Amino acid sequence: MTKSELKELNKKWDYQNNLFLELDDSDENIKKLSAFYSMIKDLEIAQSSLKKLIEILLKSDFDKNTKDYRLIKHDDENVIIQRALFFSILVTFSKCFSQSKGRIRLDKRIISNMLTDEEKEKFYSIFKVRNEFIAHGGISDEEIIYSIIFFKHNTAGVTCRYFSSFGWTKEAYMILEQIINKTHSFVNEEYLKVHQLIISKIKPLTKNLLVQAKKEKQRYMEDK
Repeated sequence: MTKSELKELNKKWDYQNNLFLELDDSDENIKKLSAFYSMIKDLEIAQSSLKKLIEILLKSDFDKNTKDYRLIKHDDENVIIQRALFFSILVTFSKCFSQSKGRIRLDKRIISNMLTDEEKEKFYSIFKVRNEFIAHGGISDEEIIYSIIFFKHNTAGVTCRYFSSFGWTKEAYMILEQIINKTHSFVNEEYLKVHQLIISKIKPLTKNLLVQAKKEKQRYMEDK
């Protein structure tokens, strides 16, 4: 048995002696299965990150100001963590609705129709914040900068004032949590549908595949 054959054989069997056979990713249903599975993982990361963000927010006193952006010290540890998690959640969630290298994407309209009016408004603001604030620089509701002239001791100077959001309020995060959870449930249902379809198609083939794989493994053991 060649090294390449051995490599392929090792990919098929795990340490518990279970058989794994890689499916043809050119098949449309396999593409859908992989896409939905990766979305599930993205949404689970978003869920975990949001849970941590709410936990940090509840321990801090920043949420006393209910505005969506505040003038604060940006080197504060809690601010840095909240901002990083906020960015991560919105970007990771938005990935499910964009397409890259052939992965299918979710239709915003389908998810939107599952949401309440309040959730729907926040749902579309996710993409607005992602596009106008997180991914691109400029003037937005989350980031404001303007220049001013000031006078001190009869001397004029110029400076800038900068207002930037490090996240939303606790109430807004509770709405976001519902949006992510509903999206996760929908994607999981779609994954299971495709999963069952694939199982029904490959079931007649599994016996022959298993026999063939066992023969390959037996041949390897004999060569060894």
